[in-house]
Amino acid sequence: KDSESHGATDHGIMASWKDGLEGLRERNVTELACVMMSSQKPPYSADVLEEARKSARKVEGGFASRSKHAKEYAAKVAAKKGDLVKKIVKVMPEGVQKENYQEAIATAAMIDKAAAEAEAEAKTEVKPE
Repeated sequence: KDSESHGATDHGIMASWKDGLEGLRERNVTELACVMMSSQKPPYSADVLEEARKSARKVEGGFASRSKHAKEYAAKVAAKKGDLVKKIVKVMPEGVQKENYQEAIATAAMIDKAAAEAEAEAKTEVKPE
């Protein structure tokens, strides 16, 4: 977990607003990544998704570390997604961007499902008879 490096607020008795939000944060990373990917034409490879997620994770991590509460964090993520879309639709029709985004989301879901299945299969293979 990278939250350990962000100072004392995440440690000790004081609970952080981030506790239990790993799933939401990962979903936000994927959505930000897919908005970034939507500036390019599909199809999208696993490598493209991974690169976009790396960039999105940096952005999302900054929002998470600088936000005082979940509402502020959610507002920053939503604003960033909106800003990215505004930039993209300056260079391509909005409808095309939306289609690309939906394609990116579907691709991410497919890649993640395949990865989860491969991981589950790997776990069952290593068990001794």
